Amino acid sequence: MWGLMVLLGLQTAAAECRFDAGARDAPLSTHAQAAGVVIVEMRLTGQAPPPTAILEELSKRGIHATVLASASWASRHGSALARFGEAGHEIGYWAALREDLHLSNSLATPPDLGAWVSGLRQGRKTVQRAAGTKIRTIGISTLPNIAEKAIEGLGFRVILPAERTVGDQPRRSASLHSAAGRARIIGEGPYVDGCGALLPSWTPAALDRATEVATRGPWVRVVLPSDPAAAPLLARWLDEVVVAHKWTVLTASVAGRRSKPTLGRLTVGTPKAVKPAMTRAVDASTWSQVATVLAKAKTLPRDLPGGLNPTEAFLGLTHILASKSPPGTVTLGALRAPSETARTGLGTTRLNLTPEAVRHAAREIAPGLTGHVPNLIALGSHSLTAAEFLRVMALVYLERPPEAQAVTDPDPFASDGGWGESRGF
Repeated sequence: MWGLMVLLGLQTAAAECRFDAGARDAPLSTHAQAAGVVIVEMRLTGQAPPPTAILEELSKRGIHATVLASASWASRHGSALARFGEAGHEIGYWAALREDLHLSNSLATPPDLGAWVSGLRQGRKTVQRAAGTKIRTIGISTLPNIAEKAIEGLGFRVILPAERTVGDQPRRSASLHSAAGRARIIGEGPYVDGCGALLPSWTPAALDRATEVATRGPWVRVVLPSDPAAAPLLARWLDEVVVAHKWTVLTASVAGRRSKPTLGRLTVGTPKAVKPAMTRAVDASTWSQVATVLAKAKTLPRDLPGGLNPTEAFLGLTHILASKSPPGTVTLGALRAPSETARTGLGTTRLNLTPEAVRHAAREIAPGLTGHVPNLIALGSHSLTAAEFLRVMALVYLERPPEAQAVTDPDPFASDGGWGESRGF
Protein backbone atom coordinates (compact mmCIF):
# COMPACT_ATOMS: atom_id res chain seq x y z
CA MET A 1 0.00 0.00 0.00
CA TRP A 2 2.83 2.37 0.85
CA GLY A 3 4.48 1.71 -2.50
CA LEU A 4 1.23 2.48 -4.29
CA MET A 5 0.75 5.69 -2.33
CA VAL A 6 4.27 6.87 -3.19
CA LEU A 7 3.65 6.06 -6.83
CA LEU A 8 0.43 8.06 -6.83
CA GLY A 9 2.10 10.92 -5.01
CA LEU A 10 4.97 11.21 -7.47
CA GLN A 11 3.15 10.61 -10.73
CA THR A 12 0.08 11.96 -12.46
CA ALA A 13 -2.70 10.21 -14.34
CA ALA A 14 -1.49 11.67 -17.63
CA ALA A 15 0.07 8.38 -18.74
CA GLU A 16 -3.37 6.77 -18.65
CA CYS A 17 -5.11 9.59 -20.48
CA ARG A 18 -5.95 8.83 -24.09
CA PHE A 19 -7.54 11.78 -25.78
CA ASP A 20 -7.83 13.06 -29.35
CA ALA A 21 -6.86 16.71 -28.92
CA GLY A 22 -8.16 17.79 -32.32
CA ALA A 23 -7.17 21.01 -34.06
CA ARG A 24 -6.47 24.16 -32.09
CA ASP A 25 -8.51 26.26 -34.52
CA ALA A 26 -11.53 23.93 -34.61
CA PRO A 27 -14.91 25.34 -33.56
CA LEU A 28 -16.43 24.57 -30.20
CA SER A 29 -18.78 21.70 -30.98
CA THR A 30 -20.73 21.25 -27.75
CA HIS A 31 -23.00 23.91 -26.32
CA ALA A 32 -25.09 22.87 -23.32
CA GLN A 33 -26.45 23.73 -19.92
CA ALA A 34 -24.59 22.43 -16.89
CA ALA A 35 -26.69 19.98 -14.89
CA GLY A 36 -25.40 21.30 -11.58
CA VAL A 37 -22.53 23.12 -9.91
CA VAL A 38 -19.24 23.75 -11.73
CA ILE A 39 -15.95 24.50 -9.97
CA VAL A 40 -13.32 26.14 -12.18
CA GLU A 41 -9.95 25.23 -10.75
CA MET A 42 -6.29 26.08 -11.37
CA ARG A 43 -3.29 24.19 -9.97
CA LEU A 44 -0.13 26.26 -9.75
CA THR A 45 3.02 24.25 -9.18
CA GLY A 46 6.56 24.02 -10.49
CA GLN A 47 7.42 26.56 -13.17
CA ALA A 48 3.84 27.45 -14.14
CA PRO A 49 3.53 31.16 -14.98
CA PRO A 50 1.07 33.32 -13.02
CA PRO A 51 -2.29 32.81 -14.80
CA THR A 52 -3.06 36.53 -15.00
CA ALA A 53 -4.62 36.49 -18.48
CA ILE A 54 -6.77 33.44 -17.71
CA LEU A 55 -8.10 34.85 -14.45
CA GLU A 56 -8.79 38.23 -16.05
CA GLU A 57 -11.06 36.58 -18.62
CA LEU A 58 -12.96 34.90 -15.79
CA SER A 59 -13.18 38.11 -13.76
CA LYS A 60 -14.55 40.09 -16.71
CA ARG A 61 -17.52 37.75 -16.72
CA GLY A 62 -18.02 37.67 -12.96
CA ILE A 63 -16.69 34.11 -12.65
CA HIS A 64 -14.38 33.25 -9.78
CA ALA A 65 -11.91 30.38 -9.91
CA THR A 66 -10.42 28.25 -7.15
CA VAL A 67 -6.65 28.84 -7.39
CA LEU A 68 -4.59 26.12 -5.71
CA ALA A 69 -0.94 27.05 -5.22
CA SER A 70 1.85 24.87 -3.93
CA ALA A 71 4.07 26.26 -1.20
CA SER A 72 7.09 26.68 -3.49
CA TRP A 73 5.00 28.40 -6.19
CA ALA A 74 3.40 30.74 -3.66
CA SER A 75 6.76 31.70 -2.21
CA ARG A 76 7.94 32.81 -5.66
CA HIS A 77 4.72 34.54 -6.79
CA GLY A 78 3.25 35.96 -3.61
CA SER A 79 2.28 39.35 -5.06
CA ALA A 80 0.43 37.73 -7.97
CA LEU A 81 -1.37 35.35 -5.62
CA ALA A 82 -2.48 38.27 -3.45
CA ARG A 83 -3.87 40.09 -6.52
CA PHE A 84 -5.86 37.04 -7.53
CA GLY A 85 -7.44 36.92 -4.09
CA GLU A 86 -8.26 40.64 -4.21
CA ALA A 87 -10.03 40.04 -7.55
CA GLY A 88 -12.42 37.63 -5.85
CA HIS A 89 -10.81 34.30 -6.75
CA GLU A 90 -10.50 31.78 -3.94
CA ILE A 91 -6.92 30.99 -2.94
CA GLY A 92 -6.32 27.42 -1.82
CA TYR A 93 -3.33 25.25 -1.10
CA TRP A 94 -2.09 22.50 -3.40
CA ALA A 95 -0.33 19.83 -1.33
CA ALA A 96 2.72 18.88 -3.39
CA LEU A 97 3.53 15.60 -1.66
CA ARG A 98 7.14 15.39 -2.79
CA GLU A 99 8.12 18.77 -1.38
CA ASP A 100 5.72 18.97 1.59
CA LEU A 101 6.13 15.44 2.93
CA HIS A 102 9.49 14.75 1.26
CA LEU A 103 8.10 11.61 -0.38
CA SER A 104 10.45 9.43 -2.36
CA ASN A 105 10.79 5.78 -3.27
CA SER A 106 13.73 5.51 -0.86
CA LEU A 107 11.50 5.95 2.21
CA ALA A 108 11.24 2.66 4.06
CA THR A 109 8.06 3.52 5.97
CA PRO A 110 5.10 5.76 5.14
CA PRO A 111 4.68 9.12 6.88
CA ASP A 112 2.74 8.86 10.11
CA LEU A 113 -0.06 11.20 11.17
CA GLY A 114 2.40 13.63 12.73
CA ALA A 115 4.40 13.87 9.51
CA TRP A 116 1.26 14.59 7.51
CA VAL A 117 0.11 17.26 9.95
CA SER A 118 3.53 18.91 10.13
CA GLY A 119 4.12 18.92 6.37
CA LEU A 120 0.65 20.18 5.44
CA ARG A 121 0.62 22.81 8.19
CA GLN A 122 3.92 24.27 7.02
CA GLY A 123 2.83 24.24 3.36
CA ARG A 124 -0.44 25.99 4.16
CA LYS A 125 1.36 28.58 6.28
CA THR A 126 3.62 29.43 3.34
CA VAL A 127 0.65 29.91 0.98
CA GLN A 128 -1.27 31.95 3.55
CA ARG A 129 1.67 34.23 4.14
CA ALA A 130 2.15 34.81 0.41
CA ALA A 131 -1.54 35.36 -0.38
CA GLY A 132 -2.35 37.35 2.75
CA THR A 133 -5.55 35.38 3.32
CA LYS A 134 -6.75 32.40 5.35
CA ILE A 135 -6.67 29.11 3.47
CA ARG A 136 -9.65 26.76 3.87
CA THR A 137 -9.41 24.66 0.69
CA ILE A 138 -6.79 22.06 -0.14
CA GLY A 139 -6.11 20.13 -3.34
CA ILE A 140 -4.14 16.89 -3.23
CA SER A 141 -3.14 14.29 -5.80
CA THR A 142 -4.22 11.30 -3.73
CA LEU A 143 -6.10 11.02 -0.46
CA PRO A 144 -5.22 8.06 1.80
CA ASN A 145 -7.23 7.80 5.01
CA ILE A 146 -4.41 9.11 7.19
CA ALA A 147 -4.07 12.23 5.02
CA GLU A 148 -7.82 12.77 5.17
CA LYS A 149 -7.74 12.73 8.96
CA ALA A 150 -4.73 15.05 9.08
CA ILE A 151 -6.43 17.54 6.75
CA GLU A 152 -9.59 17.43 8.84
CA GLY A 153 -7.59 17.99 12.00
CA LEU A 154 -5.91 21.04 10.47
CA GLY A 155 -9.28 22.73 9.99
CA PHE A 156 -9.59 22.69 6.22
CA ARG A 157 -13.20 22.94 5.08
CA VAL A 158 -12.99 21.62 1.50
CA ILE A 159 -10.78 18.85 0.08
CA LEU A 160 -10.33 18.50 -3.69
CA PRO A 161 -8.63 15.17 -4.46
CA ALA A 162 -7.26 14.72 -7.98
CA GLU A 163 -8.61 11.20 -8.30
CA ARG A 164 -11.22 9.80 -10.67
CA THR A 165 -14.51 9.65 -8.78
CA VAL A 166 -17.14 8.48 -11.28
CA GLY A 167 -20.40 7.95 -9.40
CA ASP A 168 -18.99 9.45 -6.21
CA GLN A 169 -20.93 11.94 -4.11
CA PRO A 170 -19.50 14.76 -2.01
CA ARG A 171 -19.09 13.61 1.57
CA ARG A 172 -17.75 14.60 4.95
CA SER A 173 -14.17 13.74 5.70
CA ALA A 174 -13.10 11.12 8.22
CA SER A 175 -12.17 12.45 11.65
CA LEU A 176 -9.96 11.34 14.50
CA HIS A 177 -12.62 12.31 17.04
CA SER A 178 -15.96 11.39 15.45
CA ALA A 179 -17.53 9.45 12.62
CA ALA A 180 -17.52 12.40 10.25
CA GLY A 181 -15.55 15.62 10.15
CA ARG A 182 -16.41 19.12 9.01
CA ALA A 183 -14.44 19.15 5.77
CA ARG A 184 -16.29 18.44 2.54
CA ILE A 185 -14.58 16.13 0.06
CA ILE A 186 -15.62 17.02 -3.49
CA GLY A 187 -14.50 14.67 -6.26
CA GLU A 188 -13.72 15.55 -9.86
CA GLY A 189 -17.17 14.71 -11.24
CA PRO A 190 -18.44 12.10 -13.71
CA TYR A 191 -15.42 11.92 -16.02
CA VAL A 192 -15.33 8.46 -17.56
CA ASP A 193 -11.83 8.44 -19.06
CA GLY A 194 -8.35 8.52 -17.59
CA CYS A 195 -7.89 12.26 -18.04
CA GLY A 196 -9.97 13.44 -15.09
CA ALA A 197 -10.75 17.10 -14.43
CA LEU A 198 -7.41 18.39 -15.70
CA LEU A 199 -7.90 19.36 -19.35
CA PRO A 200 -5.77 16.88 -21.33
CA SER A 201 -4.86 19.59 -23.86
CA TRP A 202 -5.82 23.16 -24.59
CA THR A 203 -8.06 22.75 -27.63
CA PRO A 204 -11.77 23.08 -28.39
CA ALA A 205 -12.11 19.30 -28.19
CA ALA A 206 -10.90 19.33 -24.57
CA LEU A 207 -13.39 22.05 -23.67
CA ASP A 208 -16.15 20.12 -25.46
CA ARG A 209 -15.27 17.14 -23.25
CA ALA A 210 -15.64 19.29 -20.12
CA THR A 211 -18.98 20.62 -21.37
CA GLU A 212 -20.32 17.13 -21.99
CA VAL A 213 -19.35 16.01 -18.49
CA ALA A 214 -20.96 19.11 -16.97
CA THR A 215 -24.32 18.05 -18.41
CA ARG A 216 -24.32 14.71 -16.60
CA GLY A 217 -23.81 15.24 -12.88
CA PRO A 218 -24.73 17.44 -9.91
CA TRP A 219 -21.21 18.85 -9.86
CA VAL A 220 -18.05 18.85 -11.96
CA ARG A 221 -14.58 20.33 -11.59
CA VAL A 222 -12.79 21.79 -14.62
CA VAL A 223 -9.04 22.39 -14.22
CA LEU A 224 -7.72 25.12 -16.53
CA PRO A 225 -4.10 25.64 -17.63
CA SER A 226 -2.09 28.68 -16.59
CA ASP A 227 -0.65 29.33 -20.07
CA PRO A 228 -1.56 32.93 -21.09
CA ALA A 229 -1.91 31.74 -24.70
CA ALA A 230 -5.02 29.88 -23.58
CA ALA A 231 -6.91 33.08 -22.78
CA PRO A 232 -8.54 33.75 -26.20
CA LEU A 233 -9.97 30.24 -26.46
CA LEU A 234 -11.11 30.36 -22.84
CA ALA A 235 -12.91 33.64 -23.56
CA ARG A 236 -14.72 32.04 -26.48
CA TRP A 237 -15.77 29.03 -24.41
CA LEU A 238 -17.00 31.25 -21.60
CA ASP A 239 -19.06 33.42 -23.94
CA GLU A 240 -20.48 30.65 -26.14
CA VAL A 241 -21.12 28.04 -23.45
CA VAL A 242 -20.68 29.00 -19.79
CA VAL A 243 -22.23 32.48 -19.86
CA ALA A 244 -24.64 31.79 -22.72
CA HIS A 245 -26.14 28.80 -20.90
CA LYS A 246 -25.98 30.39 -17.44
CA TRP A 247 -23.81 27.80 -15.73
CA THR A 248 -23.68 27.89 -11.93
CA VAL A 249 -19.94 28.38 -11.28
CA LEU A 250 -18.89 28.45 -7.63
CA THR A 251 -15.61 28.46 -5.80
CA ALA A 252 -14.86 25.30 -3.86
CA SER A 253 -15.52 26.89 -0.47
CA VAL A 254 -18.92 28.24 -1.55
CA ALA A 255 -19.87 24.89 -3.05
CA GLY A 256 -18.90 23.20 0.21
CA ARG A 257 -20.95 25.62 2.30
CA ARG A 258 -24.01 25.14 0.12
CA SER A 259 -23.92 21.36 0.26
CA LYS A 260 -26.59 19.56 2.27
CA PRO A 261 -25.68 18.38 5.77
CA THR A 262 -25.84 14.77 4.61
CA LEU A 263 -23.77 15.65 1.52
CA GLY A 264 -25.92 13.46 -0.66
CA ARG A 265 -25.82 16.20 -3.27
CA LEU A 266 -24.97 19.83 -3.69
CA THR A 267 -28.10 21.89 -3.22
CA VAL A 268 -27.31 24.50 -5.88
CA GLY A 269 -28.13 23.67 -9.47
CA THR A 270 -28.93 20.01 -8.94
CA PRO A 271 -30.26 18.28 -12.05
CA LYS A 272 -33.87 18.98 -12.97
CA ALA A 273 -36.26 16.69 -14.74
CA VAL A 274 -35.31 18.15 -18.10
CA LYS A 275 -32.73 16.98 -20.56
CA PRO A 276 -30.10 19.67 -21.26
CA ALA A 277 -30.18 20.93 -24.83
CA MET A 278 -26.93 19.92 -26.49
CA THR A 279 -25.61 20.67 -29.93
CA ARG A 280 -22.60 19.68 -31.96
CA ALA A 281 -21.02 21.90 -34.61
CA VAL A 282 -19.27 20.38 -37.65
CA ASP A 283 -17.14 22.51 -39.96
CA ALA A 284 -17.05 22.64 -43.76
CA SER A 285 -13.82 20.65 -44.16
CA THR A 286 -15.40 17.70 -42.34
CA TRP A 287 -18.53 17.85 -44.52
CA SER A 288 -16.36 17.68 -47.65
CA GLN A 289 -14.71 14.51 -46.33
CA VAL A 290 -18.07 13.01 -45.37
CA ALA A 291 -19.61 13.78 -48.78
CA THR A 292 -16.62 12.28 -50.61
CA VAL A 293 -17.04 8.98 -48.76
CA LEU A 294 -20.83 8.90 -49.25
CA ALA A 295 -20.62 9.67 -52.96
CA LYS A 296 -18.78 6.37 -53.53
CA ALA A 297 -21.00 4.25 -51.29
CA LYS A 298 -23.11 1.33 -52.42
CA THR A 299 -23.56 0.40 -48.78
CA LEU A 300 -23.56 3.22 -46.24
CA PRO A 301 -20.60 2.98 -43.84
CA ARG A 302 -21.45 3.00 -40.14
CA ASP A 303 -18.60 5.39 -39.41
CA LEU A 304 -17.83 8.55 -41.36
CA PRO A 305 -15.06 11.18 -41.11
CA GLY A 306 -15.21 13.43 -38.08
CA GLY A 307 -16.69 10.64 -35.96
CA LEU A 308 -20.09 11.09 -37.62
CA ASN A 309 -22.64 8.39 -38.35
CA PRO A 310 -25.20 8.27 -41.22
CA THR A 311 -27.95 9.89 -39.14
CA GLU A 312 -25.73 12.85 -38.29
CA ALA A 313 -24.62 13.09 -41.93
CA PHE A 314 -28.26 13.07 -43.11
CA LEU A 315 -29.19 15.83 -40.66
CA GLY A 316 -26.20 18.00 -41.55
CA LEU A 317 -26.35 17.65 -45.34
CA THR A 318 -30.10 18.27 -45.35
CA HIS A 319 -29.66 21.58 -43.55
CA ILE A 320 -26.72 22.56 -45.76
CA LEU A 321 -28.64 21.95 -49.00
CA ALA A 322 -31.76 23.59 -47.59
CA SER A 323 -29.84 26.81 -46.86
CA LYS A 324 -29.77 29.64 -49.37
CA SER A 325 -26.05 30.06 -48.78
CA PRO A 326 -23.98 27.12 -47.44
CA PRO A 327 -23.05 27.70 -43.78
CA GLY A 328 -19.42 27.33 -42.76
CA THR A 329 -20.39 25.30 -39.71
CA VAL A 330 -23.49 23.16 -39.19
CA THR A 331 -24.94 22.61 -35.73
CA LEU A 332 -26.43 19.16 -35.15
CA GLY A 333 -29.31 18.50 -32.82
CA ALA A 334 -31.08 15.29 -31.83
CA LEU A 335 -32.35 12.86 -34.48
CA ARG A 336 -32.89 9.10 -34.55
CA ALA A 337 -32.35 6.57 -37.33
CA PRO A 338 -35.12 5.66 -39.81
CA SER A 339 -37.92 3.89 -37.95
CA GLU A 340 -37.76 0.99 -40.42
CA THR A 341 -35.69 -0.08 -43.40
CA ALA A 342 -37.29 0.94 -46.70
CA ARG A 343 -36.90 -1.18 -49.81
CA THR A 344 -35.32 0.43 -52.84
CA GLY A 345 -37.41 0.97 -55.92
CA LEU A 346 -34.41 1.51 -58.15
CA GLY A 347 -33.09 -2.01 -58.50
CA THR A 348 -30.29 -1.78 -61.05
CA THR A 349 -31.70 1.47 -62.49
CA ARG A 350 -29.75 4.70 -62.33
CA LEU A 351 -31.90 7.79 -62.02
CA ASN A 352 -30.70 11.16 -63.30
CA LEU A 353 -31.77 14.00 -61.04
CA THR A 354 -31.08 17.71 -60.99
CA PRO A 355 -29.35 19.57 -58.17
CA GLU A 356 -32.42 21.82 -57.94
CA ALA A 357 -34.69 18.81 -57.32
CA VAL A 358 -32.43 17.50 -54.56
CA ARG A 359 -32.19 20.91 -52.89
CA HIS A 360 -35.96 21.36 -53.14
CA ALA A 361 -36.49 17.99 -51.41
CA ALA A 362 -34.03 19.00 -48.70
CA ARG A 363 -35.93 22.26 -48.12
CA GLU A 364 -39.18 20.29 -47.92
CA ILE A 365 -38.01 17.90 -45.19
CA ALA A 366 -35.62 20.14 -43.20
CA PRO A 367 -38.25 21.97 -41.07
CA GLY A 368 -39.77 18.70 -39.87
CA LEU A 369 -36.52 16.80 -39.42
CA THR A 370 -37.14 15.71 -35.83
CA GLY A 371 -37.77 12.34 -34.29
CA HIS A 372 -36.60 9.95 -37.03
CA VAL A 373 -34.88 10.19 -40.41
CA PRO A 374 -37.70 9.76 -42.97
CA ASN A 375 -37.81 6.29 -44.54
CA LEU A 376 -38.62 7.58 -48.05
CA ILE A 377 -38.05 10.97 -49.65
CA ALA A 378 -40.14 12.13 -52.60
CA LEU A 379 -38.46 13.87 -55.56
CA GLY A 380 -41.23 14.70 -58.00
CA SER A 381 -42.64 11.39 -59.22
CA HIS A 382 -39.79 9.40 -57.77
CA SER A 383 -39.06 8.19 -54.23
CA LEU A 384 -35.66 7.41 -52.77
CA THR A 385 -34.80 5.58 -49.60
CA ALA A 386 -33.03 7.57 -46.90
CA ALA A 387 -29.74 5.92 -47.83
CA GLU A 388 -30.17 6.77 -51.51
CA PHE A 389 -31.14 10.35 -50.77
CA LEU A 390 -28.16 10.75 -48.45
CA ARG A 391 -25.84 9.75 -51.29
CA VAL A 392 -27.36 12.16 -53.84
CA MET A 393 -27.18 14.98 -51.27
CA ALA A 394 -23.46 14.23 -50.99
CA LEU A 395 -23.10 14.44 -54.77
CA VAL A 396 -24.87 17.82 -54.88
CA TYR A 397 -22.70 19.08 -52.01
CA LEU A 398 -19.62 18.12 -54.07
CA GLU A 399 -21.18 19.82 -57.15
CA ARG A 400 -21.34 16.55 -59.07
CA PRO A 401 -24.29 15.27 -61.15
CA PRO A 402 -26.73 13.67 -58.67
CA GLU A 403 -27.31 10.31 -60.34
CA ALA A 404 -29.26 8.10 -57.92
CA GLN A 405 -28.59 4.38 -57.54
CA ALA A 406 -29.54 1.68 -55.07
CA VAL A 407 -27.75 2.05 -51.73
CA THR A 408 -28.15 -0.38 -48.84
CA ASP A 409 -28.22 0.45 -45.14
CA PRO A 410 -25.12 -0.25 -43.01
CA ASP A 411 -26.84 -3.19 -41.28
CA PRO A 412 -30.36 -3.92 -42.55
CA PHE A 413 -30.89 -6.46 -39.77
CA ALA A 414 -30.07 -4.09 -36.89
CA SER A 415 -32.90 -2.30 -35.12
CA ASP A 416 -31.67 1.06 -36.41
CA GLY A 417 -30.39 -0.23 -39.72
CA GLY A 418 -26.87 0.57 -38.52
CA TRP A 419 -27.47 4.31 -38.90
CA GLY A 420 -26.78 5.36 -35.33
CA GLU A 421 -28.26 8.37 -33.57
CA SER A 422 -27.57 12.10 -33.53
CA ARG A 423 -27.59 13.04 -29.87
CA GLY A 424 -26.49 16.60 -30.44
CA PHE A 425 -23.01 16.21 -28.91
